[in-house]
Amino acid sequence: MKVKLIAIALFAAAALAPAIAHASDALERAEEACENYQWREALAWFEVVAESGDARAQQIAGLMNLYGERLYPGVARDVGRAKAWLYRAEAQGSEEAKYILSRLERDPWLDPARLIASGSDKPNSR
Repeated sequence: MKVKLIAIALFAAAALAPAIAHASDALERAEEACENYQWREALAWFEVVAESGDARAQQIAGLMNLYGERLYPGVARDVGRAKAWLYRAEAQGSEEAKYILSRLERDPWLDPARLIASGSDKPNSR
């Protein structure tokens, strides 16, 4: 039984290694695209990383979709897609994603510039 469990663990690790390497490469490409102000390309790479389950990349992809052209020339604003990424980040414990989603629930037409909260509705700091 123990040998069987070790074999399964080794098989799983071998299967996951390319995905981990791929996510790492994608993150490097996303960061490089950001440094070069290539926002559409950066978003595409952040979404690759986000698909691998990275909560921070999910949050970044959500924000990029939420802000769109306003902050990221070449990226169309897509509130539905933004929410989908933010919900995934929230499910992994992202307080920032939770806060942004709560603001969007109260005001579906929320101008992203208004996400800078005033004192009473900021999430509790830790």
